[in-house]
Amino acid sequence: VDDNETYRDALRNYFKHLDDMEVILEATDGLQLIEKLKTHQPDVILLDMAMPNMDGMETLKQLRDIYPGIKFIMLTVYMEKALINSFIKNGANTYLNKSAAPDEIYNAIVKCSDEDFYMNDWISDALVSRVKKNK
Repeated sequence: VDDNETYRDALRNYFKHLDDMEVILEATDGLQLIEKLKTHQPDVILLDMAMPNMDGMETLKQLRDIYPGIKFIMLTVYMEKALINSFIKNGANTYLNKSAAPDEIYNAIVKCSDEDFYMNDWISDALVSRVKKNK
């Protein structure tokens, strides 16, 4: 789910060459995603943070409880620790920079599917900072 068509195309082209994954839906914003989820239930959703109409945070908040089996992977250019913590707190299964290599995105999908969460250095640093701050 991303309003950037070029980014969606790049991800779709990467995934079409994989035997163990397929793209079953695309949306340009959270509202379009909500409509498409009425007929398609993916295992994992790659969700941008900044989108028109309904952003990633509002989308995550609305869908997390309705679709508890879906894994939500945030993909964004915003890597502030407070944002990472906020998305994780609100139910994201991981948080990746849009500049992440396709192999890291693939690994995050597999890890989230198998173990519910994917940890990278950004998330680790953000979570440790939150724990230290709350002492």
